[in-house]
Amino acid sequence: MTKEEILAMINALPKDDRRWIKQGIVLGGRRAISETDVCYTEARRAWMRLYDELKHEHYYWTGKDSAHLKQLLAKVRAKMAEAQTGTSTDADVVANMELFCRKAAEADPWVADNLSPALINSKFNELYTKIKNGRKKQQGVSDDYRRRLAEQLLG
Repeated sequence: MTKEEILAMINALPKDDRRWIKQGIVLGGRRAISETDVCYTEARRAWMRLYDELKHEHYYWTGKDSAHLKQLLAKVRAKMAEAQTGTSTDADVVANMELFCRKAAEADPWVADNLSPALINSKFNELYTKIKNGRKKQQGVSDDYRRRLAEQLLG
């Protein structure tokens, strides 16, 4: 196929599809995430709801958070592609990102205390492994020890 034929095919596409291609957003069959992307917008809303729910306060969003959220979405999308043969929708990616952040906060108390897109993004592989293996970070004192201590003190 010649360059002219490819350009003709691109120009025949709907305007939104051409916009993605011409901006170089189509990478290896997967779309990268931009701030105008519905996936990014919904993911940011999901993050804000999650943060409000877990921390009981509003998250102050910065430009750094936008960059980290886009990278986090790309990582979640890549893990989803590894795990399944079919394609996933933006809604699937957002739902999995939200679930991953929730599970990350449950798996590591330090992450829960310092919750941010930058932290989740930077510790993605470590958190993914921890969640996948079902291991929680040990707090130093087991629940059994606490129970026995409480029984001794109270009874």
